[in-house]
Amino acid sequence: MKLERLSLPFATTPAIERRELETLFLASFAAIPLYLTGAISPLPLTLFHGVMVALGLALFRSNNEPLVGAPTLRFLAVGYLFIYLVDAFVISRSAIRSSTHLLLFIAVYQAVEAQNRLRTIGAATDERKYSIDGAGYRHQLGRLLVIVFLFVASVANATHQSVMIFVLAIAVLLFRHLIELSRVATSRHVRVSQVAPDTGRTAVQFVVAATAGAMLLFPLLPRVRSPFVPGFAGALQSASTGLSDTIDFNNQRSISSDPLVVARVWMRQDAIALFTPLRLRGRTYDDFRDGVWIGESRNELVPQSPEGSRIATAVGISRDLTIQQKLLSDSRLLIPVGTHTLVDAPRVREAPSRDVYRVARSGSGIINYQARISRTVTPLEPVEPGFVDYPISPQVEAFARSIIGSSTAPLAKSAKIEAFLSGRFRYVPDPASIGRQLSVDEFLLRERRGHCEYFAAGMVVLLKAVGVQSRIVGGFYGGKLNPLTGYFVVRKSDAHAWVEILDGGKWVTFDPTPASLRPGTAASGLFSAYMTAIGDSISYFWDRYVLTFGLVDQIAIVAAFFVRTKNFLVQVGSGGLSTLRFLMGWNALIALGLALALGLVISRVRRSRRSLFGEMVVRLRQRGIEVDPAMTSGELAVMLRERHPLIAERLAPIIELYERQRFAGIPVAAERIAAARESLASLEA
Repeated sequence: MKLERLSLPFATTPAIERRELETLFLASFAAIPLYLTGAISPLPLTLFHGVMVALGLALFRSNNEPLVGAPTLRFLAVGYLFIYLVDAFVISRSAIRSSTHLLLFIAVYQAVEAQNRLRTIGAATDERKYSIDGAGYRHQLGRLLVIVFLFVASVANATHQSVMIFVLAIAVLLFRHLIELSRVATSRHVRVSQVAPDTGRTAVQFVVAATAGAMLLFPLLPRVRSPFVPGFAGALQSASTGLSDTIDFNNQRSISSDPLVVARVWMRQDAIALFTPLRLRGRTYDDFRDGVWIGESRNELVPQSPEGSRIATAVGISRDLTIQQKLLSDSRLLIPVGTHTLVDAPRVREAPSRDVYRVARSGSGIINYQARISRTVTPLEPVEPGFVDYPISPQVEAFARSIIGSSTAPLAKSAKIEAFLSGRFRYVPDPASIGRQLSVDEFLLRERRGHCEYFAAGMVVLLKAVGVQSRIVGGFYGGKLNPLTGYFVVRKSDAHAWVEILDGGKWVTFDPTPASLRPGTAASGLFSAYMTAIGDSISYFWDRYVLTFGLVDQIAIVAAFFVRTKNFLVQVGSGGLSTLRFLMGWNALIALGLALALGLVISRVRRSRRSLFGEMVVRLRQRGIEVDPAMTSGELAVMLRERHPLIAERLAPIIELYERQRFAGIPVAAERIAAARESLASLEA
């Protein structure tokens, strides 16, 4: 390394400008996730980034006048305290938003203050130089601390896995900045100018090691639920087809094309043929009042037992389905049709309508539970007979009679009406394309086209006309099977409406929407399907083992460890002599030899990769000479000359060789490196 004694520990202008630009970029980058999370409005964010860009351009201005006078800057700092209170209680009405605004202001304030300081020092010297003195060092650390706080505020309510890209990137940039800052401060302390090392690679290595350690510790850390983490899916819109609280054809309806995942359902291979296509019931509409389809209002707590919350009686074989679901705004569960028992779920209530359940607590989030499902279930209590209060006109009744013909059984009538609507009516994906609002009578008698809600409502009206009790059901249909993980992915775009009729005291499902036009039936290529599956598998791992990984999962891991340990000990104990023969046999000896050889190779590689300075420190410590971990090669040379002059004389060429290789970037022959290592190996105190 080329050593240059400086009269003053000043850095050159380009280095200072580069460091200041990096700090401005760090602050700007830390706030980018706020655009994606929507934690604050875009206006203050845009203003913040605009100011940061302006400050970056101002670095290249030649005049040395402060950007903002010190009295004005202090006035703004004090005045913003009042603005913060107004923001918290009047404008934002949120401590989180107002505090985020405060962090943005502090970041700008610090940047302006830093440029004022640069310009003041530049005006007082011939070559606009900047000293990293104690105050400047603390000021830079304070700015980095604010950047960290700003980034934490940016990602506090982020739940998408892409947030890890920002986390890793900001970690590398921060560590790189800290390493550079530490190097400059050390150079000032020892009054020696050093060639800058590759701080970027060092920062990446440190972050990789820290990430690996964090991944190992993550399953062991206490699980604390964050009130700022809502889960993997946002709240469903009330106007989405199949999930709104009412169906009102007097207002514009919409079919959501949002690919946002709302649930994942896993089932065994032998259950797929029995219980697909999958239907998740989210709402029932069994009445018609004032032109609006509504559901019966209920609010009854479901009793719990050791087996779970029983909501129906199973008829025939049952299977277990594992469900991960984003709770709706009213904590409503999406129950698979045919569910008779909910396992590992919180207390639930039958609400807000019949056969629709919600968690008996407020709020939203992700819930994981099991549903025991059967092809046929009967209600725990008899369903009271009653028809939808829809006025049946003579034309509709005649139309319904013409469809069913001579059929008398409810199932036969329903099957004929379902087939007629599915085959004779036209499905319209976008309700807006009809051009006007339709009543159910107009849909049946004249228009004969509409979306799934019209098909379901039309079938219910026709069934009432022929004396069959039925209801509309809103929820989600189908879903896509992920071939990599074996679960079904249900998205907002899978929202659907169908019909259930009451036959023999149980509800039976019918769907008049043409099968080829129901959600999830669009064909996709093999490559597209697998790329989608890979993306969702990553999302599932993030949702299941990061966002929703909790105490129950930790207990399961510990329990599984003890069970496997017990089984292993039992197997070893039952093996007896065979186990002993194996431990003493050739296979074991060969395995032991390979392990020793591998250990030697690893030790050799680690030793060869150790720097000359590291090798020197190890040899000195072996001979009782303590070396401070923070000591540089120059400081070590000074210490050895003062305390161990003979060793200092012997190690001087090696220290010089190390500095040439490490800091000056001068290539050194491998023979010289090997000779230096041999000299260190023979070192005696």
